[in-house]
Amino acid sequence: MSEIVIPRGTWLENAGIIGVCNVLDRADLPFDLNANRLIIDSVVLEHFGTAYFDSFKQRYEVFLSPYVIKQKGNLLLERRQWDKEGIDQLNKYIDWAKSKLTSNSYVAAYRVAVNGAIEIRTLAKALKKINLKKNQTVEDVQPAISEELSTIGRILELLTDSTTWKLVMAKQVSYSIINQFWSNVSMLNRNAADQDPIVAYETYFIDPLKNYLKEDHQKDKYCCLTCNQPIKKLSKPAAFDLTWLNKMGVDMTRKTSHFWNLNAGTSYICPVCNFILSCVPAGFSVLKGQGYLVNSSSDLFQMRSLNDTAKELNAQNDETINLLELRSYYQLIDLMEQGKAEQEKREIDNIQIIKFNSADSLRPYTFNVLSKDKLEIIQRNKKSLDKLIKAVVRTDDGDYLNIYQQVFKRLYDNKNQFDLIQKIYRSSIPEQSAAPLKNAFIIRQLIYINNDFIYSIRKRGGEQMSDYSPSYVPKPVINQMIKAGQKLATVYIKDKSVNKLQGITYRLLNALKTKNTSRFMDTFFNAYLYVKNTEPGSELIIPLELSDALHDEDKLQTLGYAFILGFRSGRGLKEEED
Repeated sequence: MSEIVIPRGTWLENAGIIGVCNVLDRADLPFDLNANRLIIDSVVLEHFGTAYFDSFKQRYEVFLSPYVIKQKGNLLLERRQWDKEGIDQLNKYIDWAKSKLTSNSYVAAYRVAVNGAIEIRTLAKALKKINLKKNQTVEDVQPAISEELSTIGRILELLTDSTTWKLVMAKQVSYSIINQFWSNVSMLNRNAADQDPIVAYETYFIDPLKNYLKEDHQKDKYCCLTCNQPIKKLSKPAAFDLTWLNKMGVDMTRKTSHFWNLNAGTSYICPVCNFILSCVPAGFSVLKGQGYLVNSSSDLFQMRSLNDTAKELNAQNDETINLLELRSYYQLIDLMEQGKAEQEKREIDNIQIIKFNSADSLRPYTFNVLSKDKLEIIQRNKKSLDKLIKAVVRTDDGDYLNIYQQVFKRLYDNKNQFDLIQKIYRSSIPEQSAAPLKNAFIIRQLIYINNDFIYSIRKRGGEQMSDYSPSYVPKPVINQMIKAGQKLATVYIKDKSVNKLQGITYRLLNALKTKNTSRFMDTFFNAYLYVKNTEPGSELIIPLELSDALHDEDKLQTLGYAFILGFRSGRGLKEEED
């Protein structure tokens, strides 16, 4: 027995360390983690291959196709009464399950399982959809339904056999999750397609590590690129390159120009680091091809707690990667609120957020720093951010905007949200003048968040802010401007001048987009003057708050967008608590 000590490193090594902890924790295997390093006993390596795949299975099982095949298949088998809708559901299931059960990854698992599992492919191919002809009733096709259900039952019986299920799930974990982070080696090598994934993983990652720990390295003349530990020679299984990590390493034989003096000899890693990096996928929180990692580079123990917001994911809870990410930020906020030592508060200033997107083949990883100032903005706008987690807006050019991601992109870049608000307005104005504004609720939350962001930026710049400062717009004032817009629109509708709403709206939006204060105020006052002329004695009062915004572009935009929101959303927009 010997101890393996893995020190804190870059975000990539830290992700691997957190991944190792997650694997061992789910398998109830011991490890010692503190702020600066992870210590594990070499004994745990005997069970690590199985624990590795079990950890992914425990966390992501409900999102993998074998689980869905089993769950939906059992629901169909339990069905007692059949109608046309039920037949449609059966046919959709047959189409989808058939394509999955006969795919290469499934068939490779059947071959390894051996114990009758290969029969699943034959049975799946034999599945046929139920065609209800024009003159037929559901009772006429009942024998065919029973036959297909019998085949499905047999498939599920074979599929859920303990050996087959374990191998099928391991294959799906490999191709659906792990393959997004690394590929071409171990169970993801083409030559290992018909091997047990657990055996393939242990052969490539665990066995070299065991041998490395047993060997004497006093005379080794090479060093690991990552941890600087000695390496005997620059070839497997004594050393490994980084080309297997997606978009990380370079071809060590054909692209030597990437290295000093065309020599790649200094860019190899030891078996310990190779093992750690294999656990990077287990360190990230991943959902539907997107993931994130909160990297607290000064404290590994803290980092693990910040990334521990999604131990067991649940498809029925409609989890989203945005929700999981936001939970991590809330944990950071809780840490700030606990009144800990100043040293810990300084550490929070340098929290790195690594976003992962498998759909971006050129740049799957993006990096941002979340400062304490930005965390305070998140803290003050918890309610608004929670409401935007699932918000999606279709733009004029046909694209779909994930509002939560758009908000945080600008927050990371230290940019305000005015361009996003303008874009959503343009996509939300209905063709009919009398129709209310779409996405009004989303725009309202964006105005609140953006107003707080501008307040924070100016406060950071040294301005003295208060609720009475001309540079700060209190939330009640924003709500008053929304109400003012609603009241003015009501008069236009009552006067049967609803067709004028569209033109006024676009002129106001254009003025705000170009930050043209005089044009905005001309349109604004003319809109009120028209009401005075058509309805003498009208009780409408022009909001005086705008007078403070004449020399403040940010305040003008905040109040202007709030006014337009009320002007075009009508009485249907509910008042929010201040």
